Amino acid sequence: MSRGLLKRRVDTRLAWLGLTHKDFASAVGMDKSSLSRALRADRPRRATLDRISRGLGLSIGDLMDADNVDILTSAHPAFEEGDVDPDRLGAWCRET
Repeated sequence: MSRGLLKRRVDTRLAWLGLTHKDFASAVGMDKSSLSRALRADRPRRATLDRISRGLGLSIGDLMDADNVDILTSAHPAFEEGDVDPDRLGAWCRET
């Protein structure tokens, strides 16, 4: 994975979903600094990637596939388009 790819893809997905890093990190059970470290890491831990991808409503493969840009602007499986709420996202992540 090229350096910065994960961060760019997560940032694009969060912007599409209308979430801040802080709200997203809280929803997936992380703090903002842990999320930032993971996004800057050369090789993030598999468990961290799983947590991030699940929260984004993507598979790890989709998240890491630099050629698949369209997936970043697809609907989240738990929400209607434009209806992503950080509290509901947190509950959805805990249930899945």
